[in-house]
Formats: sequence, structure tokens, C-alpha cells
Amino acid sequence: MPTEEPRNAPLLTQTATADGSVSDRQFWMLGTAIVAIAFLLRLYTIGRDELWFDEAISAFAVTFADWPREILRSNTPPLYYLLLWAWTAVAGYSETALRFFSVLSGTLFVGALLLFGRRIVGPRAALWSGLVAALAPVQIYYSQEARVYALLSLLLILGYAALWRALETERPLWWAIHSLWALLALYSHYFAVLALAPGALMVWLWPERERGKQRWLYYCAGMSIAVLLFFPWFLWRFYFTPRSLRNIEWIKQMWENTPPLLAIPKSLAVFTLGSEYGFTSVVNVKRFGLLLMPAGLRYVGLFAAALLAVLAAAPWRDHALGLPWMTTRKAWLWTLLLFPTVAIWLLSFYHPFYAVGRYEVMTFAGYALLLGLAFAKLQSVPGKGPVLAHLVALMFFLPVCAKLALYYQAPAVARSRPIAAAIDQLVQNGDVLVLARPRANRAIYYLALLGYRWQDEVCENPVAGRRFLCPIYSQGGNAGRRREDEEARQAARSFMEKFSPAEGKLWVLFDRPFVAKGQLRVGPAETWLLEEIQRRKLNPAAVRQAPGLFRFE
Repeated sequence: MPTEEPRNAPLLTQTATADGSVSDRQFWMLGTAIVAIAFLLRLYTIGRDELWFDEAISAFAVTFADWPREILRSNTPPLYYLLLWAWTAVAGYSETALRFFSVLSGTLFVGALLLFGRRIVGPRAALWSGLVAALAPVQIYYSQEARVYALLSLLLILGYAALWRALETERPLWWAIHSLWALLALYSHYFAVLALAPGALMVWLWPERERGKQRWLYYCAGMSIAVLLFFPWFLWRFYFTPRSLRNIEWIKQMWENTPPLLAIPKSLAVFTLGSEYGFTSVVNVKRFGLLLMPAGLRYVGLFAAALLAVLAAAPWRDHALGLPWMTTRKAWLWTLLLFPTVAIWLLSFYHPFYAVGRYEVMTFAGYALLLGLAFAKLQSVPGKGPVLAHLVALMFFLPVCAKLALYYQAPAVARSRPIAAAIDQLVQNGDVLVLARPRANRAIYYLALLGYRWQDEVCENPVAGRRFLCPIYSQGGNAGRRREDEEARQAARSFMEKFSPAEGKLWVLFDRPFVAKGQLRVGPAETWLLEEIQRRKLNPAAVRQAPGLFRFE
């Protein structure tokens, strides 16, 4: 049995000496190489794809709208938007600039994972964990998306590392640092509270019982401060500016289309290989939805991941890593991975929140550390250990690299740029262009790249001398709910009375229109708008070069 480490001894030294197969120099050299690989993979082709719906929300909130008001109305806390606003003030508003902030966050996450992993599972396992995170397709995806998830993952692992250090040293400074990271995580996303909850288990399971009450006092004080400082935003968002907790339709559809017993396994599969065509996952909205991986290669990768998970859970070879309290460490890592995921899954039976590959991505650190631990245990087998570890690594990383090759080769889809170009060419001064959500934000963004400014429901290009109304329509109705239907119909009528053109043409950019039996059909959110336009006996004409754009005369 390994000897107990002295209290207050630097944990970095403990793990480095406990796992003597990796020297300090080797760890820093290999760790630096892994971080460099992570950065290059996240940077590659970053500006090729158009912004998708969620990214356009980010761009709209911090660049082309009344950004303080837009942030206050957002469904998520404001930290990411504030940081992105500051970033774009320096880097600009292009797709590359907007996403580069996530590239940096995702790269720093890999670096933080390496350092935290060295403390909790040893340097050899940490290197394997860093490699898993650096190459994971889903991590690369979120590091190339102008959304909060890469930043959230970084803040959470920094919070875990600070808590581990606070428990080890019992210094008030580390408790304060943990409280700060927890506060920043809460101001990044509401579900951060679920990812922070396993910290209480870490305090409870900490093997040194001496001064246990003091540790609980520090922990509760730090978390209370974080919650109290977050409470003003929570009060503002849910009391002073209340919004009903309606189902987000696409999340509801994903939940209904995913058998509940398969939801969490599907998430773990996305952690391993990303998504692909035909796989119910939110990350299919861009490149992954265009990919189809050979089934045999996919099964090999998933089998390797399942094997590693079993090895991580089993007590086999735990002693070989030379780390004390391995059962405690593993229990916390499994909780880190599963508690937030299971919590969101259970909540979804009441209100759909679970979208495979979305919110549970904040638990990826636990996944990577457990797989790294399994690799290190395999490598510790006397004689054949390195061969076994590298054989399983080949089974795991070969499908991962194959998926990345497909990911980078997927064709770019250009939808919003042609629409913006058509609007610039066809819509004249005095016309009215109605932008229906969710395509409104993307249209405004790409018009802005052409020199337009959107403000107070007006699109204006001072250089070209262009100016026309472009209000955003975002009302909707639910079939079978008469009261809401009537409210939506009245809202559409009021909208058209306000924005009907006096002399020019009416243009409408619908979300997903289609023509059936010679009649224009639209989705539920735009039904009442189309009905009101037809009531005014205006006939649609599709703009061929801009799918979704219609002229009414």
C-alpha cells in the first residue's frame, strides 16, 4: 500500500515523484506539444463556415445592436458577451475574430486539464488526458464556435483546480480563488451550478479528517459569496424581467427523438468521436451533419472508449500509479462526469433541456481524466504495459483522427452570404424588409459585413446611400392553443400595420418556407405573419438566388 503523503506538501511534487516514469522535463515538453497541437487544430479552417443561428446571436448581441440592452435580454448570463464585446473591439467582427476567443479558451482548457490532471491522477495519466482533450472532435467543435461553452469548460476546470489546491494547503487565498472561478462560471451559464456541485463531494471525501469543520466553513463561505454576488443578475433576469419557461422547440424535438435510455450513452459517444449524419445531436447543425464515418471504424473507437471506461472504474492496477486515495479520486471524477449530465437528464422529464452534445459538454474534463487514468493503468503493466497502452491508443485515436479528417474536409455551406448579397442588390430605398427569426440575426450580420448598420429597425449603408426598414418579426403560435393563437394573430396584424410599405415593395425573409400545391407554406412561428400578408392580397415571388427571401406585390 502506498504511504500517506504529508499534509500541506506540494501536490505537484507528490504526483511527480509518485509517477517516476515521467520526469518534470518530459511532462513540460510533451504537455507543451499537446497544447500546441490543440491550438493548431482549433485554429484550422476556423473562418470557413458561416455563422450559424446561435453564433449570430452572439454577434448580434455585441456588435450590431444596442448591445447592453441585448445582453440584459439574453437567455444566458452576461459574462461571455461582455468578454466577446471587449474582444471584438480589438480583433474585429469577422467569423474568424468572433471565434478566435473560443479558440483561446479551448486551448487554455487543454493546458489547465494537463496541470490539474497532474495533481489528481499523476503526470502520465495527465498527458493521456490532455491528448484526449486536444483531439476530441466535440472539443474542437466548441472551440470553433462563437458561444460560451469553451469558456465555461475553462472556468470550471480552473475552479476544480483551485478547490483541490485549497483542500491540500488549507490556505484562505485558494478558497478565495475557487470562489472567484465559481462566480465567473455562474455568470457564464446557469447550468454551471450543476457542474460546481461535485465540489461539495470533494470536500466531503477529502481523506484528512483533521480540520474538517474548517474546510466546510471555508467552502460554504466561498460558495455563499459566489451565489450572493450572482443573485443580483438572477433577480434581474427572472424577477424584474420575467420570461416564461417555454419549451425551446428544437431541444424539445431532440429530446422526443432520443430514447431516454440512450441519451447519456449518445453523449458519451459524442465525447469520443463527435457526431455525424443521422445521429441525433445538436452539433449536427454544421459540419458533423454532413459526415458519415465507416461503421467498422466507428465501432472500434466506441469499443476502445468503453474498454477504457471499464478499466478506469475497476480497481485493477490502481496501486501501480503510486497515488494515495485512488478510490476517492476516482469517485470524484465519476461524479464530475455523471452528476451534471444525469441532473439535466432527469430535469428533461419535466421540461426538455437535454440536447445530446450540448450542455453536458461541461463535464468533458471528467471524461478525459478518467480515460487518461485508464491509459496510465494499462501502461503500468510490467513488461507488456507500453505495448498494451499503445495498442488501445491506436484503437481509440485512429477513429478520432479519421473523424477529424472528415470534419475538416466537409464542404462549407453558404446560405446567409448570398441572401445578404441579394438584399443589397434588390431591396431599394423605401422598401420594407421583414426579417423573421431565427434567420434575422444572420442576415443582419452579413449585411453589416457589406457596410450596413442595423439600428432602430432600419438598415442603412451610408457609403452606398441605402436606407430601408428591416424590422425583426419573432412572434409565433401553438396549434390548438386558441388564446396564444389569437394573441399571435393580433401581434402579426399590429406588426403589419406598423411596417407596411407606403410606396415601396415588401420583402420577407422566412426561416424555412416551402411551396406545396402552388401555395407558399411557412413554419408555425411565421404562420400569422403570412396570413396577414395574404389578407392584404399581396402575392409572393421567390428570389431564386436567395432561398427564403420573397417579394410581395
